[in-house]
Amino acid sequence: MPLSKKTTLLLKIFLILILALELGMHSYWKNYFGPYVSPVLALVSGLLFCLVAFVISGFQKEDMTSFPSKIKIPKLLIFCLLFVIFGYWCGNFMNKVFTKIPIDPAISDIIPSLQLYVARFLNYEPVYAVMHFEKYEMYPTYLPLLWSPYLVSETANIDYRWTPYIFFMLAIFLYLRLLLKSNFHPIEIGIKLFIPFLFVYLYTQFDAAVLGMTVELLPVAFYFLLSLSLFRRNIWIISIGILVCLLSRYSFTFWLPVYLITIWIEFGFPKIFKTSIILALGIALLYVAPFLSKDFSTFSKGLAYYENHSAHAWRPAFPSQADSKPFHLEQGLGMALHFFDYKAEERSIPERLKFAKAFHLSICLLTAIFILLGYLYYRKRELNVKIYFLIALKCYLLIFYSFVFIPFSYLFQVPLFLSIPILYNVRFSKAQDKVAIKEQSVDQLGETAESNLLVKA
Repeated sequence: MPLSKKTTLLLKIFLILILALELGMHSYWKNYFGPYVSPVLALVSGLLFCLVAFVISGFQKEDMTSFPSKIKIPKLLIFCLLFVIFGYWCGNFMNKVFTKIPIDPAISDIIPSLQLYVARFLNYEPVYAVMHFEKYEMYPTYLPLLWSPYLVSETANIDYRWTPYIFFMLAIFLYLRLLLKSNFHPIEIGIKLFIPFLFVYLYTQFDAAVLGMTVELLPVAFYFLLSLSLFRRNIWIISIGILVCLLSRYSFTFWLPVYLITIWIEFGFPKIFKTSIILALGIALLYVAPFLSKDFSTFSKGLAYYENHSAHAWRPAFPSQADSKPFHLEQGLGMALHFFDYKAEERSIPERLKFAKAFHLSICLLTAIFILLGYLYYRKRELNVKIYFLIALKCYLLIFYSFVFIPFSYLFQVPLFLSIPILYNVRFSKAQDKVAIKEQSVDQLGETAESNLLVKA
């Protein structure tokens, strides 16, 4: 049933307010309501954003990849200039963060680890070998596309933290191209172009460590590419969108099979077969042949290291204090602290951690099943499959990270930033490009005429 104009307007206003709340729980209100309530608000606001976005746009005929109009040169130049201005403005704040927070393994081993991956690769040394730091050692767990982009950083001799920002800007530029092809009002395009940089700016002001010590904007950029590739006709675009995420931050493990099953239903077996072949070849060429084949236990060793590290992360920050909690569980993101306290008097920490891991696995699987059932239920009701699976991707990652047993703050950037492409697909203005409307009308008339000829034949 179509929504009335008044209802749609109210829902769009509510969507913006919910996004402001979700963004706040990760920046200006991070942990404001305490380590127990804040994670709940962050999760609920994110899920509510997904629900409202689905009600507004889940059944609309248009999406970011379906606008027919061409990009006008003056319009392109103006918004490219705005893109550069926004990027430079935000980059200045990023630079201040990088100057203030040095790259130091004593503070964070993420970037020093990346430097070691790259150095080993350039020196023809085994990349996936134990990494030794001054006071500890660790086993490498990063997949190739999470560290190989920094070969450019090393070769060009630039700060590694600029590389994720560059990839992030490239992903935003691809979305800008779609925005410019749309018939949105120019003011709406300008505001939507500014929003991603606003997200980053707020991190520089309220959680600078996330940008100064980590490089999560790279996976954010990769997931933006995935969101752009959803259900495209070109199998190479679909495959690349999946591959860049699969070989970097592969948190969408349960969502991916549902997506592939849906491609099969929507386009038939030949397309999913070809896509699977490309994915298999990509994994073989980028990971198995150059790295995993040297030691096939590499992946299992990485998982074992992560298991041991999770046990360490669940140790109380001050063991001598009875009410002390683990540091990473008290940062206002993720539900792990609730599991840490669950039956604390009856169960040991390893038992509670084991329960948290089992719950995490179960709820992720159930979420993926729910997404598939939702698609099967709505597909005959004019469902926009692209928008549905974009919203479902954010929803799944929200669940995945909210219930992960080590809720590092930087991990939550990916589901948060996926609000941006969802918001891009929501129209807030009337169509302005009359040429685009005429072109669309001509196309529709042509399709009608062609159908009539077929019927007569």
